[in-house]
Amino acid sequence: MSEQIYITIAKTLSGEATDAEKKELQAWLAADEANAAEYEELTGVWRQTDEVLQQPAFNTSAAWERVAARTVDIPAQQEHLKKEPRQTKTIAFPSWAKLSLAAAAAVLIGLFVFKQVSGPDMIVAMAENGNKEVVLPDNSHITLREGSKLRYPEVFAANERHVELEGQAFFDVTRNEKQPFVIDAQSATVQVLGTSFDVKADEQMASVVVATGKVKMSMSKDASQALILTPGEKGSLKNGELKEELVSAGNYFFWRTGTIKFDGTPLLVALKQLSDLYNVEIRSNIPDVTGLDANGTYQSSDSVEKILSEICAYSGLRLMQEGDSFTINLK
Repeated sequence: MSEQIYITIAKTLSGEATDAEKKELQAWLAADEANAAEYEELTGVWRQTDEVLQQPAFNTSAAWERVAARTVDIPAQQEHLKKEPRQTKTIAFPSWAKLSLAAAAAVLIGLFVFKQVSGPDMIVAMAENGNKEVVLPDNSHITLREGSKLRYPEVFAANERHVELEGQAFFDVTRNEKQPFVIDAQSATVQVLGTSFDVKADEQMASVVVATGKVKMSMSKDASQALILTPGEKGSLKNGELKEELVSAGNYFFWRTGTIKFDGTPLLVALKQLSDLYNVEIRSNIPDVTGLDANGTYQSSDSVEKILSEICAYSGLRLMQEGDSFTINLK
């Protein structure tokens, strides 16, 4: 049998096998009782590697020596494996067909490297029906906006807390200077020590609005381009360009707080916020907006059309709509 079956076994034991690979394994097991015996032996070897992988620092040599003692027939006088890449020896595996070093390497990739790369168990939180509250292993609190997804490990690494976000979420991160908190937000990367902020991202754009603390925002494809944001600042990534601006941060959390509030907010500022919040185009054809402002408290369930209509009625303006675009004109 090809060494591929051993890779399939490793993937099955690590929970990474596809349905097709699982069927392939079942067929192999059913074909011969000897195959089932080999599978049991490999399962025992796999369990033994857990003891090595759970050490504070993974020791590849220790893993090799531990399993080699079970799977490789090494001459008594050979105390350590020698790295001789150009030498082609044959290694004897108990109850296995003899394999070349290349085949043995494939088995080891399946048994050790693959398992190491898979790392700790990953948890996926999805906000399917409304917003969702998530508490991470470090006691950081996350509010996922409906339709968003967060992936994080069951146990964080010692030197970093790494999570992945698709969509939008509000983060209230527990401070730990020795363990930075890093968010892979598809098109952008966000790094903090401990703070609260909102992240909205997809593969093309991203935005970060800071409530407390300090946040570093950079491009996923070019970490050298970065912004350092403080409370009341918004960082945006669009068309491959990072921009920073001052904002009224409170309204950017409307999906979480449930309210949008304008209190003497300059008209153009209010229109810009509504454009960002609802992802629509809002234009102003008013030559002079001096003295024009927006007032009122609205619910997150209110449509942008309703909010704009009330702002225009309050200021004596006229609203025109064409598809998802809105234009503010003088009456």
